[in-house]
Amino acid sequence: MKKYHLQIFSILAFLSIACSTLLGQNNTQIIRGLVKDLQSEYPLPGVHIVVKNTEGMQIGGGTSIENGQFTIKDIPIGRVHVFFSSIGYAPTFQENILVTSGKQTVLEVKMQESIISLEDITLTAKRDKTESVNEMAIVSVRGFSTDEAFRYAGSRQDPARMAMNFAGVSGNSDARNDIIIRGNSPTGLLWRLEGLDIPSPNHFSSLGSTGGAVSMLNNNTLSNSDFYSAAFPSEYGNALSGVFDLSMRTGNPEDHEFTGQIAFNGFEFGAEGPLGSGATYILNARYSVLSVFSKLGIDLGVGSAVPNYMDYTLKVDIPTQNAGKISIFSIGGQSDIFLKGSDLSEKDVLVNFGDFSRDIKNDNHTLITGVSHFLFLDKNTSIKNTIGFSTSRFDAFIEDITRDQNYKVIRKDASINSTSRQNRITWHSRFSKKINASTDFKIGVIADRYDVLLFTELLNNRNKKELDFNGNTYLAQAYLSWKQILGDFTYVIGGRYQKFFLNDNSESWEPRLSLQYTLTPTNTVSIGYGSHSQLQPVTTYFFQKTDQQGNTSKPNESLGFTKSYQLVIGYDYRINRNFRLKVEAYQQWLREVPIHTYSSSFSMLNYGLDTALPIVLDLTNQGTGTNRGIEITLERFFYDSYYFLITQSLYESTYKGSDNVLRSTAFNGNYNFNALFGKEFEISPEMNFSVDLNYTKSGGRRYTPIDLEASKKTGISVNDESQTFAKSFDAYERLDVRFGFTWNWAGFTQEWALDIQNILNMNNDWERVYDHSRKQIVTTKQLGILPVFLYRITF
Repeated sequence: MKKYHLQIFSILAFLSIACSTLLGQNNTQIIRGLVKDLQSEYPLPGVHIVVKNTEGMQIGGGTSIENGQFTIKDIPIGRVHVFFSSIGYAPTFQENILVTSGKQTVLEVKMQESIISLEDITLTAKRDKTESVNEMAIVSVRGFSTDEAFRYAGSRQDPARMAMNFAGVSGNSDARNDIIIRGNSPTGLLWRLEGLDIPSPNHFSSLGSTGGAVSMLNNNTLSNSDFYSAAFPSEYGNALSGVFDLSMRTGNPEDHEFTGQIAFNGFEFGAEGPLGSGATYILNARYSVLSVFSKLGIDLGVGSAVPNYMDYTLKVDIPTQNAGKISIFSIGGQSDIFLKGSDLSEKDVLVNFGDFSRDIKNDNHTLITGVSHFLFLDKNTSIKNTIGFSTSRFDAFIEDITRDQNYKVIRKDASINSTSRQNRITWHSRFSKKINASTDFKIGVIADRYDVLLFTELLNNRNKKELDFNGNTYLAQAYLSWKQILGDFTYVIGGRYQKFFLNDNSESWEPRLSLQYTLTPTNTVSIGYGSHSQLQPVTTYFFQKTDQQGNTSKPNESLGFTKSYQLVIGYDYRINRNFRLKVEAYQQWLREVPIHTYSSSFSMLNYGLDTALPIVLDLTNQGTGTNRGIEITLERFFYDSYYFLITQSLYESTYKGSDNVLRSTAFNGNYNFNALFGKEFEISPEMNFSVDLNYTKSGGRRYTPIDLEASKKTGISVNDESQTFAKSFDAYERLDVRFGFTWNWAGFTQEWALDIQNILNMNNDWERVYDHSRKQIVTTKQLGILPVFLYRITF
């Protein structure tokens, strides 16, 4: 690993010296953007714009033109505040916008039409810095910017890892970015991109999972987005725990700009710019850093387990004169890894570095592509149609390893050969209408066609086939949301319908309701209720079993939705403009959960711990579960060069299997504490230095004790099912520290960052396994201290 670090430092030093020869002095930049109505999203002309520096001095200004766009030139680099005002609209602002020399600053601003006339009220500029992009969301939602994913220590520029700092979210895994929300399985999360429901946008992610080792999402192409942790609006469905609603930004319409980057996520190159007639493009491509170094013969200290991956992100926007706006977007990636347990030595057994009892080859392919058309029928009415295609393929080949007592490999036996592929064609149509300044609604339909190929063969059991299906089915969804503001009282009411056509048991009507009351200008209370339902992981329906006569059947094919009923009560106290306290309490009732038809502790609520779904047969929708808890957020938004975010979650997550015993779920950590702090230091107008800290402490991972004597007899791990998830490891604890340095030159910007994760080298537990060679139970560990480097140049 030391050689690996030296190579990175050498590359960064070379790039820095090469770029430094281009030094110049004219360090100003352009701020451009678009101003829209909050409800209708119709462009607003004539908006007055003022740019001030952090000392409050005006340094620029302008006015939006007919299409809502604005351009303000010659803005000095550094942090600025931008104010927007227009007759009939509440003034708003965006603070602490970072202006760099390497890339133009692009803003998208939404303004709320005044409900009370100017004669009756004096308007004060205000903006909730965590307000959602979706104005229908008023409960358990947090808007976030890509700047946060860049800045937060330990996030690895991954939106999923960034979200683990929010209240109610935990992710006590160093290896994967699975998101556990309020005690729910990670599989309860919905990913949405540009209005399209998508599969897991992660490398090394199997069919049915929502997380992975490395994100395919690229912060350099994302725009401000929303994260929901409960009771989300009715336009989101087929999810039980939360929603990640992501948007991609539009490329620069005037100039070509470029990005080069070396980071944990890979070698990266990006470009954006105009295509003519107002059309724009943005394109980024990445390739695994570790894969490149391995091919160069650099010892990474990971043996043969080198993660190979590549991905790209593309978006093209085509505005028209009278026919609306067309957007084409696509994300694609491929990843593979060979976890060669036969190469692991005895010392590796105690480290979470692969399975020492197996050789595992994994190969994953993901493609997401879509076309959307957005059209205003009039200034208050719009319709958006999105059609997309996505495919996920996961191949695995596993060999079991037999060792002697000296840990020497005796033989390898082919065990599992598996292929899973899901193609999905999706159509999403949404109609939006702003009736007046206080009332608007949305209505929409979503239709999915699933084409599925599933094959799993157990080679060590007379080539027994556990999965063998090739066919298609459909999912239909429809929704309505209505929002109204009545003085200090705001409500959003709606509902949705969902039907899965594989069987006659998957149909659901789901009411949704959110209420918000402003007690004083600084105190707000809210309440939200929602009924939600979700498909089972697709492979679950098609597991097959064979009787003694050789006849096969699919006993899970008639499973219905898992259903959830959620109640959330919140209180928000704005201590001042940049400082707030937020408290939410919640209760979630889970019903119709798949469990075994015979007495056992199994429940689908615990699925999500492993990369692939375990083979489960004879399931019925008779299980239950409950999640309850309280969350506290104390946050100071970035202002005067520093910020902090402190969250504390206390919760309980329980379930009942077919044995009717109340147990903790696999995700019942009981508590989660996060503390973020960041400070930016201005060395000169062209240079700044930043330090970010991230401390996490959460309840240890739950596990089922291993029956040692039974394991000795069988040669494999045998769990004590009477104590399913009854034990937990010691608390998971980690401190991350990030150092960043930005240097603006004439026409380009250089950035360096060193993110030292788990800087205290905490020895966190991962899992307990039975070591057949030594006839004992061992505890594997998570990653130790991990330095993550970044170098980026924009020009």
